[in-house]
Amino acid sequence: MARATVTLERGEYGTLQPTLRMQFADRSSRIVSATLHEIAAKAEMATPPSERWLVNISQTEGAVWLELLDGSDREATRGMVILKRVARGWA
Repeated sequence: MARATVTLERGEYGTLQPTLRMQFADRSSRIVSATLHEIAAKAEMATPPSERWLVNISQTEGAVWLELLDGSDREATRGMVILKRVARGWA
């Protein structure tokens, strides 16, 4: 079983970065990888065509994050909505 947490973090260069972090009971690399790819795919599918952010995963951190195009508060808020919607299935 896994649990999701969605937070608004700062990226490497200080830009806003909506992030969904997973906590896994089973840290099998296959389970972690498959779960993160599934979450990333759901985030991509939930993203409106007008958005231009990139969906990224980090298997070592157990995270899916959005690399925002302009990094504005408004864009970050829209990204948080998408990740929270995706996280509902993993709460």
